[in-house]
Amino acid sequence: MENNKKMDLQQIKTGNNNISIITDDIIESIAKVKAFNSSQINNELYLLHKKLLNISKNKNKSHEVGIFWNLANPNEHHTILGSINGINMNDKNEVKQMVTYGSICSIAVLHNHPKNGLFSSRDIHSFADYDSIYLMTAVCNDGTIYMMRKERNFNPLLLVEYYNYGITNYIRKNNATNTKPYYSGIKYVAKHAKKIGITYRCSVKKKGGI
Repeated sequence: MENNKKMDLQQIKTGNNNISIITDDIIESIAKVKAFNSSQINNELYLLHKKLLNISKNKNKSHEVGIFWNLANPNEHHTILGSINGINMNDKNEVKQMVTYGSICSIAVLHNHPKNGLFSSRDIHSFADYDSIYLMTAVCNDGTIYMMRKERNFNPLLLVEYYNYGITNYIRKNNATNTKPYYSGIKYVAKHAKKIGITYRCSVKKKGGI
């Protein structure tokens, strides 16, 4: 339902084309996510999240945008303008090379979700498949931020297994075919984050740490 082989990052499809329009107030009120031990790097992340939403608002009709941040060289980051539903990393060769051949846990992938959804299966699989991706954030157009970070005991197979189990278990119990099974997939991942070897967090749109 939500899968699209052309997309590497993608929000959960709802069948509703309505998106949240990004406003200046939303951009100014997003949280500072504590993803790193360094307050300086956390502040850089905060500024990049604001930049991400600004680019989406002013240059991409509040549609999806991705910023690919080289943590080994914090001044290097590349931007891809996506569609209403997702981003293809192959659209920019620098991003493709960075993600495909980058060293382990050397990249942060930041993107926005115009319909304010949780991480999708494409997000989950990209996070699991690429060793180079250390951190992934989904900044919703309403200012909510979701974060996944790999820890030393990260198990990519377990991540996908728990995500799929959450989906199939919901369908088995509820005979559902709407978007709820996909939300159940990521919620099951969040519930078992320590076992999978990730840190999973969610913020609301206000200044301060999470």
